[in-house]
Amino acid sequence: MRGLQSLCKIALYGIQTCRRMEFRMLRWIVPVVFAAAATPATAEIDGNKLLRFCEKPKDTPDYAFCVGFITGTTLSADYTSMTAALAAGINLDDERAFRGYHAMVVGNCQAKDMTPQQAVDVTTLYLKQNPNERHYPAAGLTLTALEKAFPCPSR
Repeated sequence: MRGLQSLCKIALYGIQTCRRMEFRMLRWIVPVVFAAAATPATAEIDGNKLLRFCEKPKDTPDYAFCVGFITGTTLSADYTSMTAALAAGINLDDERAFRGYHAMVVGNCQAKDMTPQQAVDVTTLYLKQNPNERHYPAAGLTLTALEKAFPCPSR
């Protein structure tokens, strides 16, 4: 909710008005997110299509899709590893234990402060350097690109 509060100027509108605005925004955002997740279009995105989106100018909706797709893929992998870690009894406050488990589940050791632009750059470079793999699903190629760019140290 903090992010939504930053959109609403509490000093201008008051806390009650801002909360109503947040609720209205959530009523709109949640169905859109679920509808997008249920859309089979993302399953049809292969590396060729993703690369075309990512090569568009940065101020276009196509490039925004590229950033959103790659960011969504990395966040999905992060949340999957968090859920698996919790199920395995890993204490998420123990960063070393969690990062080790995350590396095992996701397969990469990306910096926790990696920016969305870095993820886009890494994925785009991988797609350009591996044209023979671009027919595979884009989500898997994104994770493969991050795994190659941020390999985990061998133990």
